[in-house]
Amino acid sequence: MAGTILIGGLFVLVFMGFPIAIALGLVCCLYSNLFGTIDMSLIVESFLNGTNSFTLLAIPFFILSGELMIEGGISQRLINFCMSLVKDRPGGLAIVTIIASMFFAAISGSGPATVACIGGIMIPQMIRAGYSKEFSTAAAAAGGALGPIIPPSILFLLYGVATNTSVAKLFLAGAFPGILLGIAMIIIAKKISVKEKYVPGPEVKAELQKVYDMGFWYNFKEAIWALLVPIIILGGIYSGVFSPTEASVVACVYALFAGMFIYKDLKLTNLPGVFMRAAKSCSFIVIISFSTAFAKLLTLEGVTSSIANGVLDMTTNKYLILILINVLLLVVGMIMDAAPATIILSPILLKIVQPLGVDPIQLGVIIVMNLSIGMITPPVGINLFVGCKISKIQLESTLKFALQLLVYMLVVLALTTYIPAISLFLPQMLT
Repeated sequence: MAGTILIGGLFVLVFMGFPIAIALGLVCCLYSNLFGTIDMSLIVESFLNGTNSFTLLAIPFFILSGELMIEGGISQRLINFCMSLVKDRPGGLAIVTIIASMFFAAISGSGPATVACIGGIMIPQMIRAGYSKEFSTAAAAAGGALGPIIPPSILFLLYGVATNTSVAKLFLAGAFPGILLGIAMIIIAKKISVKEKYVPGPEVKAELQKVYDMGFWYNFKEAIWALLVPIIILGGIYSGVFSPTEASVVACVYALFAGMFIYKDLKLTNLPGVFMRAAKSCSFIVIISFSTAFAKLLTLEGVTSSIANGVLDMTTNKYLILILINVLLLVVGMIMDAAPATIILSPILLKIVQPLGVDPIQLGVIIVMNLSIGMITPPVGINLFVGCKISKIQLESTLKFALQLLVYMLVVLALTTYIPAISLFLPQMLT
């Protein structure tokens, strides 16, 4: 009964047009006042405790470090380095978009930020080079889906807090699946480019040739400060020098230093705008607060246990349950923001799969991969919305190419789901 009221009420409010944060908070407050089984003071306490976490403090700092790197000219240098790797191969600019997204994902940890940064440069360049607006947008949006999977990842931070799982191990677990996903995207992006016969015109070819003529080593030296970021962050975490939260602060200081004193593209006058954009991006922390309260309410009312017991009463077939979980998460990812979905669903799904021997770290990777795929799947598809804003086209027009990329992403998801070693072999090496 409680589960029907809470979950049903949430969906009713969302479909009525309430913002997800308001819907979550309103459901919690109305349930407490109307049914009285949970005291209102506990709801308010849950709101406050939702973000009262040292681990979650990493989120605003990772977002700020990404903004500092964008303003500091690091993204363009990353792209030039990727161009010197790919050169004039068929589908070269599409491949560069994916590879550059992989590198930037290892800096920002955010899908939309990756699309805005890399897509903001590459989408116009691809269009000028003769690629269709629709494919250019879909490629950048798909590349952005790597943001939450390749470490460091904001969604892994949320999952770690929600399930009390090691964030350091989650970061490691996402590395190999993220690389596999990137390789799969490169393959399909090249196939589409060859099939559609995308070839840069003479003017764009001349511009690209200037980058190629700089040579690999020049572009490598220019990008080295950006390429060192994930090494410093992850190396520091796994060597025990600092925690994930401390690593996020180190990333900010590093980005500030590189932008101001190495590349000299970041000026003091730019900093207020950088801080303002980072603050706006951090506004979703309100959603985290209300999502935590909603998840706590589900647990206190026994909804989490009831759902887990109900599923396990129907079947204890691990493979069937994993299929059902993937389907559920893909649907949720289509209609709900990834942050609240991670916080609300993670404790429920963990309670279902733990008796079946599924490792919590593997489940975290499965959840994050599914919700990342949701970022390029309408009707929410936030990465597509960001990309379409850059290319100035309708979201529906990108679906032809987005769905082709989606098929390859689902193949990698299936492999990660049913071959635990893909996500677990690196964390197991850590222990």
